[in-house]
Amino acid sequence: MLSPTLTPLTPYCTTALPSRCYATAVYPHSSLSVPESLLYLASCRGGPIRLHSLLHPSLLSSYRLVNAHTEAHMAPHSLLIPSGSPHTFVAGSDSQLSFFDVNRSGSGPVRALRTIPTRRSPATTTTMKGLVAALALGSARVLAAGTNTRHVGLYAADGTGDVIGVFCVPDDPPDEAGGGVSQLLWSACERYLYIAERRSDVVSVYDIRNTGLRVASLRRRAAATNQRMAVSLLDGELVGGGMDGVVRIWRGEEGGEPVGAWKAHDDVVTAAAVHPFGEIVATCSGSRKTFGLDVGRSSGSGGGGGSSSDDSDEDTVMDSSIPWDNSLKIWEIPKAHGPHSSAEDKEP
Repeated sequence: MLSPTLTPLTPYCTTALPSRCYATAVYPHSSLSVPESLLYLASCRGGPIRLHSLLHPSLLSSYRLVNAHTEAHMAPHSLLIPSGSPHTFVAGSDSQLSFFDVNRSGSGPVRALRTIPTRRSPATTTTMKGLVAALALGSARVLAAGTNTRHVGLYAADGTGDVIGVFCVPDDPPDEAGGGVSQLLWSACERYLYIAERRSDVVSVYDIRNTGLRVASLRRRAAATNQRMAVSLLDGELVGGGMDGVVRIWRGEEGGEPVGAWKAHDDVVTAAAVHPFGEIVATCSGSRKTFGLDVGRSSGSGGGGGSSSDDSDEDTVMDSSIPWDNSLKIWEIPKAHGPHSSAEDKEP
């Protein structure tokens, strides 16, 4: 980071998964000083949940999540390892939250919570249906789960307790309505919940003390795509990328327009992550291209949880003039251009 020239990044370890990966979760207490703690979970279509090391591609353990009626593997669309209970993890699938014990290799969930009794049951203030595509856990042990049907449920005791409440992200105003929850983030005070959606140019902020009350909208996200685009929250500042390759910064609960931005990539910025100490941001980019291919055969489609093409993690790009930029970059944000700067389009 102290070098005045750009340093190429090369992967330390590459792991080949047997099929498409739907979700990952890194062990929250990972530390380079403790190599055995560098672990992560991966959810693949048509197979069990896998436990891998970040330092070696070999499979360490696996966990079954099977449909009791068809005996087919269900691929979770979200995974979460609670920092307060790192020997367990939560998997979100079709209208279900499953709780696993990491030490029970090869076994299924120790507990399963159906978010709605049956597929035909109507949604209420305590039930919701759809693929659980996002999970977030606060220090107060309240688990937030979001679905592709734009519902958010709150569950006590890391998800194993009572249902606190369920609300639907409203369609009003229409220009802020999205295509399903893709990410949830708790504020540091855990009073607010940030909700990012597919095909939406805003990140909505909700006051959880009054369940379902939207207090702010962070606009100009440039994310009107079916592809997942992750954002990062630190000290009330939200950082996220757009389809235009620009990374933007918003002032949390204040809402409104970005207060800072810079051009980071020549393709869709799929994720932006802020270092816990601040001033360092990692970004990555890329999108699926179909140049010279049969578009009908290569279009995105879901799987594992019975999702439709609307639930695909990616949009198909057919314009051959769009450059390839599948890259990972590390940025330093000078204090003058940091999250609290009001200047736009200043590159770190």
